[in-house]
Amino acid sequence: MRHLPMTTCLVLLLGACAAIPENDRALLAAEPDCANVETQIAGLEATKPSELRQTYITMQYLTPDGWVAGLIHDDFDDRRRILNGSYSDEIDTRIATIRTQCS
Repeated sequence: MRHLPMTTCLVLLLGACAAIPENDRALLAAEPDCANVETQIAGLEATKPSELRQTYITMQYLTPDGWVAGLIHDDFDDRRRILNGSYSDEIDTRIATIRTQCS
């Protein structure tokens, strides 16, 4: 029981990271840079959530502390998009758009 407050603090600190960071949102919304297409596409590919990240987000859904962190950061929709794959689909669509516009 002594460790409960420490665990709660740890989960809240880990949950302090947004499900989708602002840098990733900005990269997804950026205009195509045809002079640096491959760099832009590589950056977008890097923003796709890894299996480890998806596992972490799943664990946030399963714990009360994760729910509290989600309420504080108001990122339940982002978590849902990551878990159901729609965020990766958005990235793939954006990459296809960039390739089409810059070809």
